[in-house]
Parts: sequence; C-alpha cells; structure tokens
Amino acid sequence: MSNEISEMLTILQHLHTAKSHDYAQEENPFSNFEEAAASAGIPVDTVFAVLMGIKQARLKELQTAHKTPLHEALNDTRVDLALYAVLRAAYARRRGAPQHADVELEDVAYHAI
Repeated sequence: MSNEISEMLTILQHLHTAKSHDYAQEENPFSNFEEAAASAGIPVDTVFAVLMGIKQARLKELQTAHKTPLHEALNDTRVDLALYAVLRAAYARRRGAPQHADVELEDVAYHAI
C-alpha cells in the first residue's frame, strides 16, 4: 500500500474517533445519523447520501467558480466525503445489506474485515 493511502486511512481513523466523540453515543457510532433520519422522517442511507451530496456540491462550487475557501480547506472536504462513504458502507454492513462483489479478490481477507 502506498504511503499516501496508508496516511489517509490513518487520518480517517483519527477523524472518525474525534467526530464520533462529539456527535455519537459511545455504544453506537451511527446514533447521530439515526437521530437525523428520525428527525427528518427519512432512511439513514438518505442522510448519508445528502451529507455526501452537500460535500460534493461544495467541492464543485469552489472548483468551478475558482473560489478560495473561507471556512475549511478543500482537502478537509474531501476527507469528510471519504469518511461519510466509509460510514455509509459500515452502516449498510451492520444492517445486513447484501455484500455483492463485482470482482473476485484473490488473497485478500476483505470479508473478514
């Protein structure tokens, strides 16, 4: 694995730990997403989709309009987007969503993770 990828995975782990402390119940790392879903009357997956859509829209706006961010760096937005994707996949796995692979992975213990 390249150093850049390994470093990003470490950053995602630290970010998740910090944000989970502020946003989620200790025994349920998805509690904030579930609460948002209940509040809005929508599925939890839709909460993830909306949050990811907001981050994608921010990236598009800043990049196409050549704006300099005033609140958070572009890379922070990209990292948030990546973390939402990981959380969305983890939530689906927890809920027993079908895990179909389009490609056979040889010598990878992916399903054991």
